[in-house]
Amino acid sequence: YWEELDVPALAIFGLEDTNVPALESETRLQTLSNSNITVKVYEGSGHNLETPLGEGNLVVRQEVLDDLLNFIMSN
Repeated sequence: YWEELDVPALAIFGLEDTNVPALESETRLQTLSNSNITVKVYEGSGHNLETPLGEGNLVVRQEVLDDLLNFIMSN
């Protein structure tokens, strides 16, 4: 599916995600010859892309929201 994607796509991962292996996913997507895919990995976040783990809350990181908005506005 990813290889045939012909529209811009943003794949976002939390580095501390215990459900989806972020680095493995990033590596797989980057080895594809599809330039439509942008990959972002957020250190300190888990599956919910929350503020760094251990800060006691599950609020989505502002950086994630900013990157998502920038991606949408530029594509």
